[in-house]
Amino acid sequence: AESMRMESHKKHVTFSRIAESLASNYDEIYYVDAVNSDYVSYEANNLYGKLEIASSGDDFYREVMKNIPLIIHPNDRERVSEFIDRDHMISALVSWKKPSIDYRIMVDGKSQYLRMIARKTSDGAHFIIAVENIDAEVRKEKQQLKELNTEKELARRDELTGMKNKTAYTEMEQAVQSEIESGEKIQPFAIVVCDTNDLKKINDTEGHIAGDEYIKASAKLLCDTFVHSPVFRVGGDEFAVFLRGRDYTDRQDLMERLRLQVRENQRSSSVPVLASGIAEYDAASDRFVSEVFGKADGAMYEEKQRLKGKK
Repeated sequence: AESMRMESHKKHVTFSRIAESLASNYDEIYYVDAVNSDYVSYEANNLYGKLEIASSGDDFYREVMKNIPLIIHPNDRERVSEFIDRDHMISALVSWKKPSIDYRIMVDGKSQYLRMIARKTSDGAHFIIAVENIDAEVRKEKQQLKELNTEKELARRDELTGMKNKTAYTEMEQAVQSEIESGEKIQPFAIVVCDTNDLKKINDTEGHIAGDEYIKASAKLLCDTFVHSPVFRVGGDEFAVFLRGRDYTDRQDLMERLRLQVRENQRSSSVPVLASGIAEYDAASDRFVSEVFGKADGAMYEEKQRLKGKK
């Protein structure tokens, strides 16, 4: 009995030393017997709120499974259960030196992010399972990612109109070009190119504020017409619309609606007056998205000359 007591005490002392050395990095550390699953634990912080965690027990895996429904976020319970399964843990420690899982617990109704890391002692007789609170780190990364995505989104937005800008159009063009070069059959598309009439005259006679309003009115007309398609401001007074899906199917009707509105604006001396041209991608002859844009741009120029003739 004394020998067993001393052996148990030795295990506790050994684990305490390990725990103290790891306490600066981890909040909860478990020292688990690899054969019979008994364990002792060391808690550096009050990680689980009001829930009391036993400092030792005869079945680590049973205790963890019992606590999972009480503390683990509902969406993470299945993943944690799979990770902490005894057979999975043994096989994971054979395949990976330090398997880990990130998950969430619920504390006072709020979620916190944790990371659980498993290791095996050098003699293979015990597992060391450490839990680290990474909530601040994860939330900081999420905030940084959100800010980065916001910056990227702003970089793709035209400041005046709020629509997509030339950078966004270039990225879209490159993505579609990759589809073409893949050699696979791609979804049909068309490009509409539009140009405002008399912007320079408005800027010169009424000022740049009036010119800006004219550009915004042009952008609104295009967005209201092609409601299912991205509209880009690709130049000072030039716009492009990329048509796929429903708008591609209805492209002729949409173009007619746009031109009817432009003719009505021209007749009533209203704004905006936009010249427009459209071109469809032809897989048999078109090798580049820029070729489709060029054909649409040529059609727009012809329409612009017709509008000037009717002025």
